[in-house]
Amino acid sequence: MFLSRRELWLYELLPDGAVDASYVKRFLGKSFSRPYLMELLDRLAAKGALARVRNGVFFKNAEKNADLDFLAGMALGGGKCFAAVSSALYFHGLLDEQPSVFYFATRNKRKRFSFNDNDYVLVPFGKDFRDVVEQRGVLVSSIPKTLFDCLKRPRLAGGISKVVEATQSARLSDGQWKELLGYSCADSFSLMQKTGFVLEGIAPTWFLRRLLESTRNSRTIARLGKTGKYDAKWKVVA
Repeated sequence: MFLSRRELWLYELLPDGAVDASYVKRFLGKSFSRPYLMELLDRLAAKGALARVRNGVFFKNAEKNADLDFLAGMALGGGKCFAAVSSALYFHGLLDEQPSVFYFATRNKRKRFSFNDNDYVLVPFGKDFRDVVEQRGVLVSSIPKTLFDCLKRPRLAGGISKVVEATQSARLSDGQWKELLGYSCADSFSLMQKTGFVLEGIAPTWFLRRLLESTRNSRTIARLGKTGKYDAKWKVVA
């Protein structure tokens, strides 16, 4: 791979990770125009020095970063997203197999991308777009928030059985159970009922008791499938 003097100069200035022309221009000031910097980045990508994530966004030293899939997802989402549901389970070590699709939560944007032989999906979370932590440079939901999101959107987590396995593997502290309870009790009767039903036998007694108290007056029949048996305790068909 032969780089011109100017290309090599820019390449050596770039940090590892995602970059674009706007970032480089802020870094270099007014020395070069944005179109010229974009041309240099395009040339570096064409020569294999940078990986092209999407139009205008590139990645340096992609092969050296174990969290490339997550950092690429953040770049694809323009930085206004975080790893969620099955992707967050995998990041936290609560899912053994790498997901076939990487999901990233946004406030209201929905889009699908492909990069590096992986599929990435931006999922609008609305009011659930909150409570993010940063680990190893990756924005990801906390473990309790991840479990809550998975209970609310089990299809994006590999199904209820995967959520149960992940919850068992997480070995939540009392503080984390309280965090999960807070998310659940702030949501709908239906979700609280499904959470209690799914986590019975896993969650602490006080956690389940609080959910039962909160749903005592619920007239909602929650469903975990189109058909199934009715559980009178949690008012769930599963």
